[in-house]
Order: sequence, then structure tokens, then C-alpha cells
Amino acid sequence: MTRGNGKFTNSRTGHAELIGIYCGEVIASGRRHRHCTLCNTKSPEDHECHANWTGSSKAMEADIVTSLVANLKGARVTVLVGDEDSSTMVKIREVVPWRVLKVTDVVHAKKNFGSALFAARHKLLTPKIIEYLKDCMSYALHQNQDRPDDVRSAIMNIPSHVFNDHSNCGMWCRFKREPGTYKHKRLPEVWAGSEDNKQSLKNVITTICEKFAAKAKSLAPCLSSNVNESFNFVVTTFAPKNRHYAGTQSIDRRIDGAVLQKNKGVQYIMDVNRELHLSPGDHTEKHRMAVAVQRKRRSEKSKLPEEKVKRRKSFKLLVSDQARKESAEGVQYKSAMGFSSVSGKDVAEQGIDTRQQIDPIVDSHVDTQQQLDPFDDSRDTTQQQLDPAIVISEANNNNKIARRKRSVPDGTAPMNRIVANVDFAIVVFDTETTGLSCMDEIVQLAAQSTESRFNGYCCPSVKFNTKASSVNKLACRANKLYQGGQLVKTVTKRELLLDFLQFLEGHGKKNSASCTQG
Repeated sequence: MTRGNGKFTNSRTGHAELIGIYCGEVIASGRRHRHCTLCNTKSPEDHECHANWTGSSKAMEADIVTSLVANLKGARVTVLVGDEDSSTMVKIREVVPWRVLKVTDVVHAKKNFGSALFAARHKLLTPKIIEYLKDCMSYALHQNQDRPDDVRSAIMNIPSHVFNDHSNCGMWCRFKREPGTYKHKRLPEVWAGSEDNKQSLKNVITTICEKFAAKAKSLAPCLSSNVNESFNFVVTTFAPKNRHYAGTQSIDRRIDGAVLQKNKGVQYIMDVNRELHLSPGDHTEKHRMAVAVQRKRRSEKSKLPEEKVKRRKSFKLLVSDQARKESAEGVQYKSAMGFSSVSGKDVAEQGIDTRQQIDPIVDSHVDTQQQLDPFDDSRDTTQQQLDPAIVISEANNNNKIARRKRSVPDGTAPMNRIVANVDFAIVVFDTETTGLSCMDEIVQLAAQSTESRFNGYCCPSVKFNTKASSVNKLACRANKLYQGGQLVKTVTKRELLLDFLQFLEGHGKKNSASCTQG
């Protein structure tokens, strides 16, 4: 769940899914967690611990996939498509009693082929030539799909084809059709350098091709795990990598939401609401269905051959235009270019005030407190943390939470039970927002119980959606909130939530109930 640099990975949580090659849906999902937030604040017997992994982060993938393959109910995994970046297959062969065939992801294979060429660092291997060699690898795979022997021969023929030896080329090579006039369009007609350099380059390419030709049987099906990459992108929308949700079961629920969206589409939320005996609402249903139709049209359009050609041409035009502009402008960005162009000695000799360059407002005598947003509650964070009244209040709340803890009822599986055997009062609440996207904010919070009512407003920091404003009759102008044209009293977001919590705490214990998810 966190991006590593290839040498060091310290993710506190990880997830893996099995996705059907033909159905394209998630059929199994597993998670591993190294951290539990409650363990750092409560004793282990007071909660159901979230952590279930004590090994390293890099070993998570192999352990999850092996567990999913071995314990999958209703089906048996016999073909597994994946990259060559982990020891998953080694562990599967140790644990799983039946034979599982490993198929190499063709997209990762082509990327690894290009990376191996770059790593060779040969003076004749320019980026354009490497790009051509990657295309040759792609042609060798896709033109000989499901024929391992032909794939192996085509890969081993790449060095000969590059250096104008077409004796083993197939009819795909234009030299077979135009032997007298054929010339490489993307390769130099005359290779620069000595014969030794050209021979050493051919040897480098041959060595790399031999490694990939040895995997011809695994590469021949030309299968891809792009569907997994697409699912991982959906997960990042639910749980961004710059946020930490792994300390609680929040991360599991977010991945569950991603699985439901992958299998059922964005309208899955309506089925969830109905399962919980809640009405999804007309606006939610219309919005979700509209988004589903739009996503389906966009997906079908992207798969058309003419659209693929259009995207390829657009990308080539973008690259050429960027190269032309960079050539005219000169070097504008380069790693550590400041250390190579101007040294500290040069700056001192020129009499430049480096402090002014680094921080131009050091001597500007500007009161930073006056520049803060008057509606921003974060400016009082220091005072709030030092306020003893708030510290005592938080301690009392923690004590209340500890007293409400009950043991988990027996007879239910850990993943299928909802603990609700605490005394509670029924409070119905509703919100009004600036829109339906994940970036919109709450502007009104209202609640009602059998004893009292609650209603509060706050000014949003984002603009109102026109459709949402037409429904809830709310509008914000000059940091003031209006409803139906009438000015309403607002508070800060923090005050609104604190008032709502105080409203909830004012309700006594009314009933007692416990339920188990079916």
C-alpha cells in the first residue's frame, strides 16, 4: 500500500486479489496487516486485534496469493498470470498439492526487456534503438501466440534481424518482399563505431534475448495482468497511498468497496443500502446509473482499433513536439543541475544574498497570523493541544469508550459479525452537501430523536454544484451561507461536529440489542 524504491519497502499493509482471466471479476481477496492502532492505546484483550502478519513487507504478496490459491472454494486455480518480481510460484509449489502453471505477464515482460537493455549501458544503445528492440520483442510474442517454439525462434532472431541478417526472418519482414530496396526505417543504415563495438552490442542483445527465450513457454499465451493494475488503481481511489488507513479495519472496508465496484460497477452502493434496509435515494440512484453508463461507453470506445491507433498517433505527436520544444529551449530541468552549474563559491563571489533567494519573506516583517484563513480552525491547534480542559475531556471520552467494550459473541465468524450489544438510543440524522463527488463537503447536519432535534450549518471551502444547490436550496456568497435566499447562522466545521457529539451524548441509554450479520 506504500510505494517502495525497489531496495527498501516498509508497507504496514498489503492486499492481493485473484481475478478471473475470462470473467474479469475478483473471485478472492486477501490482506496482511503488520500494525494495529488499538494495540498502541489499549490492552490486547479489549479489542479484536487487526494485525495478522509479522513477516517483512516483501513477503506479503507470496503468502497472500498462496493462501488464496490453496483455500479457494468452488474452483481450482490451474493457471496463474503474473510478473516475475516475487517468489510466489516457489511457495505455491511447496504448499499447493496440484500443478499450477505459471504464465508470465506479457506487458511486464516487455518492460523488463527494455530495462535489461538500458541496464547494459552500451554506447551504441540509444533510447530510440531500445524502443525499436522492444517493438521487435512485442512482434515476436504476438505474431506467434500459443506457439512456444516459434516464440523462442523469433526472440533469438532479433539480433540477426537488427544487423541485417534476414535468413531466419519470416514473411513479416519486409526484406522477404523487397530484398533489393529494404532499409531499416528506425535503425541507422551504417552503425557508428568500430566492428568490435558492433559485435559487442550484438553479443549484449543476444545474451538478453537468450534469457527471455528460455521463458518462451510461459510467454507464448500472451496473457496480461492489466486487469489487476486496473483494480489497484480503483483501490487507490478508496485508500490513497498518502493516507494511512492500515491501523484499523477501515482499510479492509475500503478494499471491499473497491472489489464491489470492480465486480458490480459504481452502482454497487445502491445494493449495499438495500441490504442494510436503507433507501439509496433518487438522486444517488440517478447519479450512479449515469456514471455507470458513461464508464461503459468510455470502456467500449477505448477498445476499438481506430481508437488505439488514434491514441498511439497522439502520443507520438506529443513526444515529438516535446522534443522539439526542449531542443529549442535548452536544458531547463535536470537532476542536481544546480550543483553542477553554480557552486557555493560562485554565489559568494557574486555577492548574492542566499537567504533572500531561499526564503524571500524572511525580512519582509509580514505578520503570518494575518495571512491565515479566518475560517481555518487549524490555526488554534497548539492552544487546543495545551488546553487542560480538552485533555481531561478526551480522557473522560476514552474511559466511556472503555466501559462500553463488550466481548465478541460466540458462534459467529470474525469477518461476519457486527458488535452492537451496547445500550443505545435511536437518532436519525441527515446531511446536505455541496455535491456528490468525493471532494464535496457537508454544509448542513440535522438530527432528530424522540427527545430533541439538532440542526447546524457551516460554510464550505469548495464551490456548490449547481444541481445540488437547486435541490437543497443552499448557496454560499462572500463566506456567508444562504438557504432559500435567507441568511443562516453558521459555525466552523469543528464546532459543528463538537455540537453534534454533545447532542448525541445527551441521550440516555434506552434499549439494548445485539445482531449478527447474515
